[in-house]
Formats: sequence, C-alpha cells, structure tokens
Amino acid sequence: TSKHSPNGVVLSWGKYTNKHTYIIDHRSTASPAWKTVGEIYDNGTYTCPYNKIDFGVVNYFRIRLKNTNLVSYSTSVNGIDPTKPMVALTYDDGPFTSVTDSIVSTLKANGARATFFVVGNRVNSYKNSLKNAFNAGNEIANHTYSHYILTNYNTKTIQSQINQANQAVKNITGKAPTLVRAPGGSINSTVKSAVKYPLIQWSVDTMEWKSRNAKSVVSVVKSNTKDGCIISMHDLYESTAEATKTIVPWLKSQGYQMVTVTELMQIRGYDLKAGEIYYSGYRK
Repeated sequence: TSKHSPNGVVLSWGKYTNKHTYIIDHRSTASPAWKTVGEIYDNGTYTCPYNKIDFGVVNYFRIRLKNTNLVSYSTSVNGIDPTKPMVALTYDDGPFTSVTDSIVSTLKANGARATFFVVGNRVNSYKNSLKNAFNAGNEIANHTYSHYILTNYNTKTIQSQINQANQAVKNITGKAPTLVRAPGGSINSTVKSAVKYPLIQWSVDTMEWKSRNAKSVVSVVKSNTKDGCIISMHDLYESTAEATKTIVPWLKSQGYQMVTVTELMQIRGYDLKAGEIYYSGYRK
C-alpha cells in the first residue's frame, strides 16, 4: 500500500522470501525517468520524504530486489505539498450524471480532487459518472445504501446499510470505500459502535441543499474556508455544479490544494479509527 504521512509517502509491501535489500525507485508524470530514492534491508516499509516528491502531479514508485530485475511492488500517489494549505471538498447524496460529471470536469481542469460520499442504491443508475469520478483520482466514500438516518435504526440495519453501499461501489470501481458519512450527520453511540469505519463530518457547511443558490454557496466558502477545512456540499443540484465552477478556481488562486479527505487526514497526522468522528484536518 501507499499513503501520506506528516513525514512523507509511506510505502508498505510484503517481503520476499529470506532477507533481501530492496531498492525504491520513483518517477512522476513531470519526471518520467525512474530514479532511485532509497534502499532498505530486510524491511517491508519505507517512507519517501516529501523533498523527493513532485508536487501537483501523480508520483509512481516501484520496489525491486537489489541486483535483480525482479519488481516486487509498484504503486502511485498524488503529489501534495504538506507545507502548503489544503482543504477537502466533499459531495454527498450522488451520483447524479449532469451534476457529478460537471463537478469532476471542474476538478480535473484545476488539478483538484474531492471526496464523493455516494448513496449505494444510486450507483448502478449512474455508474458511468461514478467511474468517471473514481478514474479522475477522486475518493469514493460511503453515505449508506438507502440514505437512512442511522440514529433511527439498530446495529444490524446500520451495518447492512454500510455493507451494501460498500459492495455496490466495489462492484463498479473495484475498490470499497473506507470512510463513512452518516446522512444528516446524525450519529449516536449505536452508530459509533456499529460502523467499522471512520465517521467524517465537516467544518464548513454550505447549506446549498437549502439555498439552491450558487452565489450564496460561493459566499459561504469564501467567508469560512481555512487551512484543513472539510467543506460539505451535495452533487444533486445544478446550482452546486455552478458554484463549484467558481469555488475551485478561487481556492486554487488562494493557494489551497484540494485533496481527498483521506489525503488531508493522513498528511495532518490523524490516525483514523473505526467509529470515531472527524470534523476537520486542522494542523495539530
């Protein structure tokens, strides 16, 4: 696996038989030639420091056995500068073709990514939009299967809602979500104990589901955004897509990197735990 951390990109792999020296190579879409960045003996993990990462592009790594041509592992990760401000844009309740596709197009045009908390019973109807969002490097997360207000249900039903949604997404993208957002942000002790994933809330609520007004949404974001914010929106409304066309370039002009929730929390050093609630990725 590969993941961000406060100190660099952490690479982990299954060790080959017996004891070996592993060579870590790196390249990126900006620098396509492989270069060796590290060497480690008899270990299955290596942290590549950020000063060896190309920011703003996709970085690739391969791990190979020294003095052989055997590549034991390869992976990719987005290049994020941990010293610069970042926010996580999130969109709930989708996918919905016209809105989701427009948002993804805006994100791609600005080198940005977001986290889409999808409703499981919608994904088959809008599978192409889900694939499009996933293939563009966005994070697909869980917003239950039927948009149930989870505080109204027992443990069995809550877990069924989460598991069904995860399976629906995995059937289309090949990867199951690892984050959950409870519909309405409604969480109690039963929900916390039943959900076996981190529970993600937000620190900036645009309320665009209520206003349905693009200018209002833009105003809320401009007035309330700061480094580490998790911003809540919904990819159901055309007004949200329109607002995103202004929000994303504005955030970029202000120096913000727009990253996924997982990337934000990893870089800020949050150890995401099942059943725990997280509102932001503010610097500790």
